[in-house]
Amino acid sequence: MKDSPLALTAASEPAHWFLRPDEVLRMPHYTSGNAAEALIDGAAYFAHLAGQLDRLPKGAEVHLAGWRVTASERLQPDLPDSPTIAAQLGRLSARGVRVRALLWRFPFPPIGWLLPRFRDNVVFARQVRARGGEAVLDGRLRRDRPSAHHQKAVVLRAADEVAAYVGGIDLCRGRWDTPAHAGLPKALRGDFDAWHDVMCVVRGAAASQVWENFTERWNDPVPPGWASSPPPPITTPRPNGRPSGQQHVQVLRTLAPGIHPFAPQGEQSIGLAYERAIEQAQHYIYIEDQHVWPSSLTERLRDAAARGVQVVLVMTRQYEVPGLTAYHNTLRARTLERIRQANPENVRAFHLQQAAKGAAIYLHSKLMIVDDRLAIIGSANVSWRSQTNDSELALSIVDGEQVQGQMNGQAVAVSRFARALRLALWGEHLGLEEAVLNDPILALSMWPSGKAGTQRHHAVVHRVPSWQFPVPPLLASLINPHLKPDVPVERSSLFLSLLTRKSNPRR
Repeated sequence: MKDSPLALTAASEPAHWFLRPDEVLRMPHYTSGNAAEALIDGAAYFAHLAGQLDRLPKGAEVHLAGWRVTASERLQPDLPDSPTIAAQLGRLSARGVRVRALLWRFPFPPIGWLLPRFRDNVVFARQVRARGGEAVLDGRLRRDRPSAHHQKAVVLRAADEVAAYVGGIDLCRGRWDTPAHAGLPKALRGDFDAWHDVMCVVRGAAASQVWENFTERWNDPVPPGWASSPPPPITTPRPNGRPSGQQHVQVLRTLAPGIHPFAPQGEQSIGLAYERAIEQAQHYIYIEDQHVWPSSLTERLRDAAARGVQVVLVMTRQYEVPGLTAYHNTLRARTLERIRQANPENVRAFHLQQAAKGAAIYLHSKLMIVDDRLAIIGSANVSWRSQTNDSELALSIVDGEQVQGQMNGQAVAVSRFARALRLALWGEHLGLEEAVLNDPILALSMWPSGKAGTQRHHAVVHRVPSWQFPVPPLLASLINPHLKPDVPVERSSLFLSLLTRKSNPRR
């Protein structure tokens, strides 16, 4: 179906894309008059945050929620003598800014102390407290399966002025990188030579709702861990969030049921928002995601491709957890096979790698853009776990400002925010100017095509590695709950095949 030229159709309105009031736990269910800005890659986010922290007056608040924070990481490592995150927050505490950090508590301390990614939170929490701030290691999660606090957000509040950062980037080692992805120096490198990710900073009433999300979690009366007491509650009133721009924003979450008194039934609005957006898509769906595992989105993406929607998936080339790569390959292969089942010509899959070195650019972003009208940026992966189990946070954005765009050769009204984000991302991945990417449907010819491994700039035609193992039922319930273990396998070891048969008599 095509739009009439420059018509402000129902597809341009927030009600067309956003969830209903009964599907989210916030009032109002979305807000208008917000100013949202996408921050692509860690260098842009870190520098923006550093500048805003420096401006905070006495009496302001800094609320930080994270999966992992590295105390020794610097927000501006390209500047001589720039402070570490812990030191910069300590300076704020010293001048009367209230600093609070809410971090994931790894459930197995002996193992956590051996692995830097889990030890970091303990070290950071201690340094925040030593410098006058407050920090909580939060383990208020499901206990019947591995779970994590995966929300990545920073909220800065000075009186009624409030700004919130939401997205996929943790303030930890290895996340700082530029759009060139030319390779990080050893001092900044994590597990990968290059890292692609996206955050969004928003001002206005939506930022107030992100502040409220942090406050609800912080004020949860349930002890955050064994032998731990809840911290002193936040008693400052919710900021108003003055109107700052033209974006309509819906704040989305994943919270497991039965964990939080403020959400006894849980909340799965991120998964619902993705589902609705996919079902409403008319022209294209663009997803950047670390995993792309089986979830409620799989069948909807297949149906979208079947009705003529172009589906573009940009993913990570390889899984980062040693020992689980083969299972990850199996989950991805199953998902892509299903999405491509009805109309494979409408589904394109890519990963990113450096053009010169051939090294992987680890893609960690979690976002979706639909029809140049809607953008969702957050912390949730395309997986059952992110939709139901871990705590997650995302922003769904429809711009109140419409601009002229192109869609398959026809002039249409589109959202300024969604269109600008797509152009920036495609320009970065393909190394092309905006002029040749203006029409997303015609610009699909700019992406590499043909056999796996074909590359244009950073974008590479993706093929799931053939080293795949069956996913035993126990492992399936751990890494991606609700997954059925009947996964087709290309290659497996005899030991794992026997293990799977023994644990699953139906095989």
